[in-house]
Parts: sequence; structure tokens; C-alpha cells
Amino acid sequence: MNIAILGGTFDPIHTGHLAIAQEVIDKMNIDKILFIPSGNPPHKNEVTSKEDRFNMTKIAIMDNPKFEISDIEINKQNFSYTIDTINDLHHKYIEDNLFFIIGADNLKFISNWKDSKNLLKKCSFIVLSRPDVSNEDALKYLKDFKKQGAQMKYLESVLLDISSSNIRDRVVMDQSIKYIVPENVIQYINKHGLYKQYPTLDKDLINSMYYFVKSKIPKKRFIHTQGVVQMALELAKIHGENLDKVYIGALFHDISKKMHFEEYKGKIDWDSFEIEQDHLKHGKLGAYILQQHFNVNNEDILNSIRFHTVGRPNMSRLEKIIYLADMVEYGREDGIEELRELCRKDLDKAMYLALIISKDYVIGKGQKIHPIVDKLINEYKSYIHF
Repeated sequence: MNIAILGGTFDPIHTGHLAIAQEVIDKMNIDKILFIPSGNPPHKNEVTSKEDRFNMTKIAIMDNPKFEISDIEINKQNFSYTIDTINDLHHKYIEDNLFFIIGADNLKFISNWKDSKNLLKKCSFIVLSRPDVSNEDALKYLKDFKKQGAQMKYLESVLLDISSSNIRDRVVMDQSIKYIVPENVIQYINKHGLYKQYPTLDKDLINSMYYFVKSKIPKKRFIHTQGVVQMALELAKIHGENLDKVYIGALFHDISKKMHFEEYKGKIDWDSFEIEQDHLKHGKLGAYILQQHFNVNNEDILNSIRFHTVGRPNMSRLEKIIYLADMVEYGREDGIEELRELCRKDLDKAMYLALIISKDYVIGKGQKIHPIVDKLINEYKSYIHF
């Protein structure tokens, strides 16, 4: 039997996941799709419990006899790595052929996965096309991996523009998720009050702010913004910060990233270094735009946006959360797992490490570092003992 493995956080599972799974069966000579909700993935700390995500996935696939679910990852107490899951499945499905489903956008990360060389030998891969990766680029990746002995098949799959993060946002804003999430999953979400542990701001205000920001920045930047909001709220719950303030600060932190700064000369108090460095101007301009368009005058919120690029002395807890969330949101996969975990434990220690990383990154690109950065490193170093 040919079994294809579809892993994911499924937070929540949606019709895009189901459509992809059915297409793999129809077009790739697959007999069964094995859905595997992640337990404790090394790159994420889930908003929703693994039990709820497992239950939602289970009821979403129950009407398709070729769909099955496995609890192999959610039963693990430690991190769930793909190679470990594949090894466990080989013991259970001895006589079967295993295929691992992966998006073309993740091909470039495989080499960073645990024991990736062994993984490429252990199972075949079904690579799904993605809107942000051209077929030409995807096929080049496949060709390179095949030279290493990997077995990979490419599928130009149905491209449904659905994301779990957008679904969670819609629940927050009391918008319908009908037709993008299976009805029985919607009932489960409502019954258990999932995705409601968010700000208590007026829903019309959240709606207005959300779509205002979305209209001002490119799609890829907005996906990053959604990640920052998610991470900032997670950190706020851990460290006891006000969720409303965190939501607004995270949502607006990059709103002016692609704006023309010239028209705001004389209106924004940029320092001499920022005046020469356009990539640092968007923080203070973002705060100005929030203040002008939504009459938000809370200085803590405004400062969290103003100073999320380089920081400032004596940052508030909110400012630290927005600064750090921008660096460690789940869309960033560049070796910041240690920093991400430190953010959950101690914001000051995390700030020290984040500033060091930021300084090294900027210098590595041949750019000038803001003079405040060294002062901040010394500020946190003076009372941080690792």
C-alpha cells in the first residue's frame, strides 16, 4: 500500500488541507493519507492544545475512508522531529511505501532538519507547488535532491489561498469561517471557545485596524505581521502584559515599511542616524500613523512601535515584547530557536541575546549599527548573568 503522510499543526485544519490530501490520492497513486497533527514541534509553541488540534483533525476527516489520523506525535512528551516519526511509522507499516507530503516552499529547509540525509533515504517525498515558489525553482530543488539519491515527485496542486492564521484572525473578529473550515470543526471551535483568548477590544475596532494594516503593506509583509501578533500575544500571556496593547503594537509595527518617508519630513522626530537610514524610519512613522488614523495616544503602545527597530534605554515590558516578537515569530526559521525559548522565560535575558544577534547581523551585511545598540547591550549586560 502507498501511504502519504500529511503532517502539520492543523490549528485549525481547513478545507485547503483536505483538498490537497484528496488531490494527492487522485493524482499520485496513493491509497491512503495519514494525517499526523504535530505534538511538540521544535519550531513552534502552539496556541491551541495538541488534544484540541487532534480532535479537530479527527472529525474533519471522518467521512473519507481513505483518510486516517495518527496520534504518533501528540503522544510524545519531547519535541517531534520528522525523522523520528518516519522511523516509528516504518515499524508499524513494514510492508507499505511511505511518502512524505511537503510544500515546495519548505524544500530549502530540509537540509536543516534533524538527520536530513537519513530522512531522504527513509521515505519518498511528494512536493506540492506553492504560489510563492515558481515551478522552475521547485524543479531545480528536486533535481538537486535527486542527485543526493532522494526520491521526489512534484505535484502542481490546487492552490487555495487559505491559512490557519487567517482563520484564527476571523474568529477573533467574529467573522464567518463557513466553507473554509468543515462544519463539524466549526462546531468544535465554538463549543470549546477556541481562538477567543485574544484582546477584548471592540470587534469593529479590531476589524477596522486589521484591514487598514492589511491594505497598506504587501502580502508577504502582512503574513509576517500576523506572525508577530501571534508571538506577541503568546509572550504577553506568559509575562502578564495587557493583550489589547500588545495586539495593537504588534499589528502596526511594520505598517509604514513600504511608505514614502519624504512627505512626513517635519512631522516625525527622527534622530540624526535614522535620517540617514531609511530602513529605520518606519517605527516612528508607524506610531504616527496609528495616532493620526485611530486616535491612539497611549504612549506605551506608541513607543512599542517607535522603538521596535533598535530599542531604547529603559524599555517597558510591552516594548520588549514587540521588539522580540518581531525577531522570533514563527515565520523566521534562521536559527533563532534558542532566542525564542529564552523569550518565554526571561525578557531581559532575551533582549541581551537579541541585541547581540541584531548587531552581528547588521555588521555582517556591511551596514552601520545605531549607536544606541551598544549602550543597550551594556544596559542589559550589567544585570544579566547567564
